[in-house]
Amino acid sequence: MNASETVSVSLPPGSPTGRYTLRGELIEAKVQIVIWFDVSSYLPSSEDFGSILLVSPPTSGGGGGGFGSQLVGIGLSGTSPFMDGNGKAMTAGDIHTVDNIVSLGIPVGTTVWNAAGAAQPFLSAVIQSEPPQAPPQHALVLAFEMGPSGVTFNPAASLTMTYTEDQVPPGTKEAELYIAWWNGSQWVKLEGNVDAVANTVSVKISHFTTFALIAPPAPPPPPPTLKISTPASGAEFDLNNITLSINVESLKLVAAGRPNTYGEGRIVYYLDVTIPTAAGKSALSTPGSYKESQSTSNTWSDLAYGTHTLGVQLVQNDGTPFSSAVFATVSVTIKDPAELQTPAIPAPTPLPPSVETRTNWIVIITLMIALALGVVLYWRARKPRD
Repeated sequence: MNASETVSVSLPPGSPTGRYTLRGELIEAKVQIVIWFDVSSYLPSSEDFGSILLVSPPTSGGGGGGFGSQLVGIGLSGTSPFMDGNGKAMTAGDIHTVDNIVSLGIPVGTTVWNAAGAAQPFLSAVIQSEPPQAPPQHALVLAFEMGPSGVTFNPAASLTMTYTEDQVPPGTKEAELYIAWWNGSQWVKLEGNVDAVANTVSVKISHFTTFALIAPPAPPPPPPTLKISTPASGAEFDLNNITLSINVESLKLVAAGRPNTYGEGRIVYYLDVTIPTAAGKSALSTPGSYKESQSTSNTWSDLAYGTHTLGVQLVQNDGTPFSSAVFATVSVTIKDPAELQTPAIPAPTPLPPSVETRTNWIVIITLMIALALGVVLYWRARKPRD
């Protein structure tokens, strides 16, 4: 529970110049929980809010009176501007919160008025512990109530907010950080400058209200990609154990049982089935035909000889395909063991043409001699004996 109140600070006439410490004292504090309880003893009895420097106003020509002191900063320190009686800065001011998270620059000649159009003698800055929510998909880095609400600056003052690297949501580009003001119902973006080296965002403001440093949504990471590295399509194997290896990019591989998170998922390997790729449906096929894994390789063992289709798909944490399914397949063949054991019979070596021709003539001459000899023997057998 927070409580705040804005009060005016006036120095008695004739107060000597010098630095004055602003201190608040606790008189009494009560809270109501059905009945009232005194909680004064649980709070500090006093607390310093900063200091002001009272000096003689510089001499200047022209009209206008002067407060004779610098603009009071509650929760602010630094160099406050000297103000004249009309609320115009006679010197430049540069004030900031004690932790230097918020800085306010007030140029010479700037009028600082309250909502009633009168000179405003003090300013304040209070960090907001429960600020309005950031716009959808955006992240609120920090917020301050700059007061009193309704104070105006003419011409505009400069407001700078300082952040740390840890406060920037992952993936957010620092150049896209911006300061916005709350108009009572929504955040209104202000055009400003981002210094990613100094970790600051600066804007021009013409009035006081609640201001916040806001981070836009980070751009989504690139979609995941998948590629089969081995085996090659059409590869043949003598053994019946085949290992499929893949390359996966832009996806953090996690175990099952986690809620869907962009950039996370796991792998499903398939054997000889059509890969289920319907969005919102389970990516698991029939039992025994798939394996879920976080590993980028998988071995299928004891495969029968013949042709097999090895598949793989990247899936979300809940086991469903991505909106644009990411999958790949490869066809391989395991050779028949019987074919591997049959010895090969070498083909006969053909004779040279010259040898073949010579052999043919020898056969012909031999047949002619045998035929002539047969004719002689036949006629001798038919000749009558003397």
